Amino acid sequence: MSIKMLFFFSLLSLKVFGQSTAANDSLIAVMCKTLAANKATVDTEKIKLVVTQHLNPYLQQFDNTKAEEISDAIFIRAQRQCKDFADLIFRLTPKQSDWQMVDKKPVSRMEKKNCIEFLKIKKYFYLEANGDTVNLSIENGLWTDHFKDSTFSTLKFRQLNNCEFEIEFISSNNSMRQKLSNPGDKYRYQILEKLEGSYLMSAEIVGGNQFMTFKIYY
Repeated sequence: MSIKMLFFFSLLSLKVFGQSTAANDSLIAVMCKTLAANKATVDTEKIKLVVTQHLNPYLQQFDNTKAEEISDAIFIRAQRQCKDFADLIFRLTPKQSDWQMVDKKPVSRMEKKNCIEFLKIKKYFYLEANGDTVNLSIENGLWTDHFKDSTFSTLKFRQLNNCEFEIEFISSNNSMRQKLSNPGDKYRYQILEKLEGSYLMSAEIVGGNQFMTFKIYY
């Protein structure tokens, strides 16, 4: 196959990917509005409502295999794009780590000069919501997550000030992370407090009004 043909198919794949992710995000936005309008309904009924009213009709255009794949992608992506959905899933999921949802961005208790020590350590680890350990390296302008199945995610690392930095998703071969984030999606982190063997952090989905706290261990 010629270089021109390879380039054409690469562009075609990017175009199809962009269209599918945009369609999924549009559906998630509609699902999110429905969730926001039904705050009195119990959590399990909210799930049934958005599935019956929005997700199932959307999936009818696909065969069963493709529909299952898209459904999975939407449920994972919705946890990033929709605060009400993320809160719902967090309440329904058994807690196996130190992640917590919070209503607003926490205030750091660290002195700026002490935050500099954070970047002197290049290797960390943290816990996923399900309790799995993720090994983390921060070096050469990159934040790289290494998962227990030997997959990884790569994000650009940009320091905003001594105690705050931003990471931007580039790519991942981890099945969940590649469904959660699109290239260019950003997350903002803040160092809140240094503890024994760990740092207490806050995480913010840029543009999403979602705030969490968790620990990064060294």
